[in-house]
Amino acid sequence: IEELYRAAPDRTVGVLVRRNEAVARLILELRERGVPASEEGGTRLVDSPAVVSVLALLRMADHPGNTLARYHVAGTPVGSAVGFTDFTDDGAAARTALRVRRRLMHRGYGAFLAALREALLPHCDARDVLRLGQLVELGYRHDQRATLRADDFVQGAMKARVESGAGNPVRVMTVWGSKGLEFDTVVLPELFLSLVGGDRGGAPPLAFRPDVTGGVTHAFPPMRKDVRTLLEPLCPELAGAHGQHRAGQVRDALSGLYVAMTRARHALHMIIPAEPDKQSTATTPARLLREVLCNRIDPSAPTEPGDVIHEDGPWDWMSDAPPPKDAV
Repeated sequence: IEELYRAAPDRTVGVLVRRNEAVARLILELRERGVPASEEGGTRLVDSPAVVSVLALLRMADHPGNTLARYHVAGTPVGSAVGFTDFTDDGAAARTALRVRRRLMHRGYGAFLAALREALLPHCDARDVLRLGQLVELGYRHDQRATLRADDFVQGAMKARVESGAGNPVRVMTVWGSKGLEFDTVVLPELFLSLVGGDRGGAPPLAFRPDVTGGVTHAFPPMRKDVRTLLEPLCPELAGAHGQHRAGQVRDALSGLYVAMTRARHALHMIIPAEPDKQSTATTPARLLREVLCNRIDPSAPTEPGDVIHEDGPWDWMSDAPPPKDAV
């Protein structure tokens, strides 16, 4: 991704993943390499270490015994700004928490955070300054409905999304979040995950339809595989319900792969593990692509990191010239 950005910084790059938790990590690692990356639909306010430190102070104000929050505050410039530098000092923690709560009640979140931001400016980079300013704005809005618990503000700030501050050329998002969008080039780095991975939020009930377009005639609660295997000979509908559920998972995953592959205007980079696991029976997009697109006689032959097993498109995608009509 860094190489693509350096080669053409004025072209957009969409990095599409299947898991929400991968978004924040990729953005962090790209920024550490100097690549301006942001999340589609706004960036989380807590992508700034300075903001996270301030929220730790507010969490400590509500819970002076929270040693994790105390350690975080004491080890950052926030601790110096409020006079708390020894996280093991219970008395100092209680006094600091009381002082912060009083200021929040008398001055409000916006004014308190604005004063704290001024004290932290010498220790912040440009992005931290921007995020602290956005946190101050969030504080002023919160003052209109503030409660006696600082935790209520912290929880809202943890979920808040804000503008990145610039039209970053590299955007990281989930596959389904990219529907309707296009990028000059698209990178798919999470093709090693199973097409029928675990259900998000827990396994759903299993429903059986004798006709795929008909109504549900049997419903079964979620159960472990060993229990289901034991009961399937006694209840064929259970086996049918499980098969229909798996078929739906595969159908949705393939639809997602189609969505991801069709977001690119000029170039599509699909990254798969270099060495296929010959013992694995997992059904992954990487295995599917290797079987279908690999130009080798033996698709399971070992490859090295960086090898290209399939390539199409003879034109230079970074040029302004349109691709030939027969290009793929």
